[in-house]
Amino acid sequence: MLKRIWLIPLLFCTACAAVPQNKDNAFTFAVEAVQKKRFKTGARASWAFIKAADVDDPRYDRGLRLLARSAEGLHLTWAASLIYREIAVKRRNMALVPVAIKGIEGIISDGVYDEDSLITSFIAGEEFGELDIDLRAFVDFHQGLDLTRRGIDKWAEERFDSIPPDTAYYN
Repeated sequence: MLKRIWLIPLLFCTACAAVPQNKDNAFTFAVEAVQKKRFKTGARASWAFIKAADVDDPRYDRGLRLLARSAEGLHLTWAASLIYREIAVKRRNMALVPVAIKGIEGIISDGVYDEDSLITSFIAGEEFGELDIDLRAFVDFHQGLDLTRRGIDKWAEERFDSIPPDTAYYN
């Protein structure tokens, strides 16, 4: 489960708009807040939805995505990366797996991230199924890099060879 301690300051934000406690209204409120780049309010509303929702709710992972986008907007990239990872690991909504991987790619491209939790223990060891060409190249590159670091050069070369030349991860 996600570490929730980083949310404490957001939950007591007195300058933020009042968040509806009804989960359906909280979800709608979160969507509107994130679209308007009001990330503190978006985080609070997303959290209100997640607390009230069940993991079987079809919007649960969308609520997590809203929370991750809010965390990114607040420059809480470590928290956002953990949320994106949870979306991709749990695979409750397969349509959001590429979105979560794209979120992780963005965090990694910014240069400050937890390599062990995102690359070594996640991207390097997972199969993600169908991904668009750029996300597939991202995954193949990091899987190849991890394999190289572990001295498994033959498999690493297979990963690197599968990266299309017209992607950012080629060579």
